[in-house]
Amino acid sequence: MLLLAGESNASYLSRVAAVQGVSVDFLLGELGAGPPGQQALAPHLAEVFLSRAAVDRLAVMVQMNWPRLRRALPHLREPHLLPGQQARWDWPWQPLPHYLVPACPLCAARRGASETAVWLVRPDVWTICRRHDRFSHVRQVGTQAVDVRRLPETVRAHRVRLRLERQWGRQGRSCPQMPSRSSDGGGVVACSGRCGRTGRGGRTCS
Repeated sequence: MLLLAGESNASYLSRVAAVQGVSVDFLLGELGAGPPGQQALAPHLAEVFLSRAAVDRLAVMVQMNWPRLRRALPHLREPHLLPGQQARWDWPWQPLPHYLVPACPLCAARRGASETAVWLVRPDVWTICRRHDRFSHVRQVGTQAVDVRRLPETVRAHRVRLRLERQWGRQGRSCPQMPSRSSDGGGVVACSGRCGRTGRGGRTCS
């Protein structure tokens, strides 16, 4: 089964279970032991975490090597793996420092996931697909996304912000000089280069 870059573990396991015609709970049982009484949750509600031994079992099951899985699924990388040598999983119901945002449905369809929503691990509550200009939000339901091609200023501001983040790190999003508005009413910030903030490597945006 094809991978989507940035997909959550829970989303991927849900897709694997659907392809194999089994429940997610059954699939988890094949991967290892979970906390007593704990069952699978909906992939948009929480993330499931695996130990290295459980990831090894998953790799055999989907006939894919662990490094390839790790490149695509961010929560199969350190430090997100559960500690210990046993094959086990945990699906904690607790706040985490990320958001589960629906993937662009066009990108998902290209990777063979057209029937169900695919959930990505993202630092923000929304994202815009750079390939198809589709806006997705954590509160979005189903496989629909907003086409923002008619809002070029929103798409442009988002791309500028991504470029700033690559250059300056997370502080690149907080430059106040050129605020723009995204289609959900949230701010997308583009920088004019005059804010004087310090980014990665001690560089100053000025």
